[in-house]
Amino acid sequence: MISIAVTKVKYWRFDHDFIEYLVYLQPEGWVQLRIRKANFYPSDSKLFITIKSTTENKVDFSEFNTGSDSLIMVRGFGNTVNNIEWKVSSEFLGLMKSGAINGLEIPKFDTLTGFTLNY
Repeated sequence: MISIAVTKVKYWRFDHDFIEYLVYLQPEGWVQLRIRKANFYPSDSKLFITIKSTTENKVDFSEFNTGSDSLIMVRGFGNTVNNIEWKVSSEFLGLMKSGAINGLEIPKFDTLTGFTLNY
């Protein structure tokens, strides 16, 4: 089997185990997300964020401590609509809370601002 990997600054890495005649690179985009702790969580809990492109079969994952409110940058898929799915989970208690922010139109090479995730 033949593999191909293509990288370019400001674009998502392209990896496939087969060669196609055309290679499409997905531009990056960013979401500035204010995360606010709305509940008490145990010290071992984590906030897991999954960002998904609605037009491509692409996904990215991030993990954060739940200790304090923060302003974070989440890398998304530029020039397309993205959905963010999130969950708070603990090793001992399992899933404690989850939710989604849908329909984020992230411009390529730019940052979408003004969103808050109350977890």
